[in-house]
Amino acid sequence: MEPFAGYTFGASTVSTYDDNGGYTGGEEKVQGPTAGIGAGYLIDLGNIPFNFGLRYQHNFGNYATNVFSFRISHTFHIGRRSDD
Repeated sequence: MEPFAGYTFGASTVSTYDDNGGYTGGEEKVQGPTAGIGAGYLIDLGNIPFNFGLRYQHNFGNYATNVFSFRISHTFHIGRRSDD
């Protein structure tokens, strides 16, 4: 389990409309404090480690957004530390 917090800078190209249903633009800035939690599991398949993870993130900015994501990643070892 890994909690995290930060600040998000971004934009969305979701169409926006006013109260009367009129088109008002094509891009909205999405920024503000962000917090969430992630969980993962490391599987070592021979000499190839894979990391599987789930993550939930919430942005508390001008447009509240929720993100759920699934991640598969691989670790590359550049050098190994000796036990000496």
